[in-house]
Amino acid sequence: MDNVEKIIDIINSSVDLFCECKGEKQIQNILSRQLGWEVRRTLESEKYPKVEIDVFNKNYSIEIKYNRKYYSGINQLLIQKWLYNIENIILFHVHNYLNRKFINAFRELAEKIGFKGFLLDRRKRKLIMVNING
Repeated sequence: MDNVEKIIDIINSSVDLFCECKGEKQIQNILSRQLGWEVRRTLESEKYPKVEIDVFNKNYSIEIKYNRKYYSGINQLLIQKWLYNIENIILFHVHNYLNRKFINAFRELAEKIGFKGFLLDRRKRKLIMVNING
């Protein structure tokens, strides 16, 4: 099982657990523990300012946002990809409620920028995967 399949499997099997979380750090801790990856890892460079990654493993980063705007986290992903050369960037949004416009905008950004995404609607306990095969 590759890392993307592992992430999909863990997030899918943990929807109920993530729906009970009260914030980003709680989700970060659970996901990093289940994946066996580092949590809140700070990368440093002589050339660029530091950047913190919510959940990190070698060439993978996962940014987690909780009840934030649809574009939240994209700046971190771009920095990680363009300045720190992390190839596999993933954005995981957890919301009390997701509407169609939010989903459409997130999907469009994921496809154009090239990140994989997960949207979790806590009210419906529904997970939407975005650009996973792309």
